[in-house]
Amino acid sequence: MKSYIAALKSWKKVFAFTLGRSVKSRGWLLATIIIALLILIGISSGMMIYELVQKSREALTETAIKEVLVVDGTPGAADYNYFNLVGDSVFNNIKYTMIDGAEAAAEKAGAASLILDVSYDGTMYNAAVVRPDASEIKKKDAKAFRDFVASWFPYILIQKSGVKLSSLPELSVPVNSAVLAEGEGSDEGLSGVRSVMSAVLPYIIILLIYNMVMIYGQSVAGSILLEKNSKLMDFFLISVRPESMVFGKMLAVALAGLLQLLAWIGAAAGGCALGAALVRAYNPGTGMPLLKFLDMLGEASGMFSPVNAALALVVVVFGFLMYCSISAIGGAMASKQEDLGATNALFTLILLASFFIAVYGGGLSNGEVAPDKWLAYVPFTAVLVTPARLLIGELAPLQGLISLALILVLMLLAAAFAGKVYKLTSFWRGNPPKLGAVVKMMRSGKGRA
Repeated sequence: MKSYIAALKSWKKVFAFTLGRSVKSRGWLLATIIIALLILIGISSGMMIYELVQKSREALTETAIKEVLVVDGTPGAADYNYFNLVGDSVFNNIKYTMIDGAEAAAEKAGAASLILDVSYDGTMYNAAVVRPDASEIKKKDAKAFRDFVASWFPYILIQKSGVKLSSLPELSVPVNSAVLAEGEGSDEGLSGVRSVMSAVLPYIIILLIYNMVMIYGQSVAGSILLEKNSKLMDFFLISVRPESMVFGKMLAVALAGLLQLLAWIGAAAGGCALGAALVRAYNPGTGMPLLKFLDMLGEASGMFSPVNAALALVVVVFGFLMYCSISAIGGAMASKQEDLGATNALFTLILLASFFIAVYGGGLSNGEVAPDKWLAYVPFTAVLVTPARLLIGELAPLQGLISLALILVLMLLAAAFAGKVYKLTSFWRGNPPKLGAVVKMMRSGKGRA
């Protein structure tokens, strides 16, 4: 282990050269800036457009509807004037007149009238709101009244069942329920915010890390292969050890990817903040679901331990680097671009297996982190499950540190192994060697051209 660490000491020049070339490249800059702007503008404008549409659909504050002619031939009697007693501030002063037949209703309708045609087809009730020719009621008012009737129509059916009108208020008394541990009060129980975050957070983190590794891990392999086929390889092999070269390139490409990802996450956060400011300036009383969710996240921030949150972030970063080191082995084994699919098969299989184990094999259960602690001590799965468990308090800081230490050890070993493979296969031609052949070459200390 000491020899591996010593071999990695001269990685700085490779790291600086590769990182500078990556972040200064036109493609990297354009992709980072353009996508960040699209995210920023897209989220903020999307929120504003959504609010504008919703604002146009908001409930009325007053209505021109004065009379509703009810055509109801279904069994049972009901007093539709009950709609005036439900507490609605708009539709609380309407005259409901029972009419026999739609034609008679159309003849009687005035400028401030609507027709409510109630029917029953044997399986369900239909309540259609009709605007007669003589009516001057706007379509927007008619739609709002339709939604109002749909919300309160069950009380008409209750009347038809024979329940007295005076008993209806008792049927609408709200019931508050909660599940409490012994000795807890309602304010001391598990909050809804914590429950939601505990269910959603593990999946978000797993998917984020999986996609990070899948996208940027392949970039690490491609970068190492590119240098292997260029004249710069000769310079690097003379001036630095192969292990340092691989480690420096892997770290530089991974950091460039993280910087790009952070820029996009920052753009998303900025888009949400800008969109929220615009929406609240336009409609201070907005009920936009996304803003409620963002407020919930603000409330949930206090439930995370700062120590655990910092440790979770470190685990994410070094876990990402660990998988990049494994991908570097595939890049070191390949001799041309077409070989990467075969040489990186091990990297892909490990990542996919870890993903499915984390999601379906015990890492998560019914939306909550499962009690299988061993997953936090296997580096491949620890990368996916340890951050979420630290954040929601399923793992103590000491357990998180042990998990992080195991990830670091595997990262260094994989980087050192990739460096040795790089050196042994520097002049390899033909199909990429199998992993068993690489191990044999290491034992003999000889590569093959």
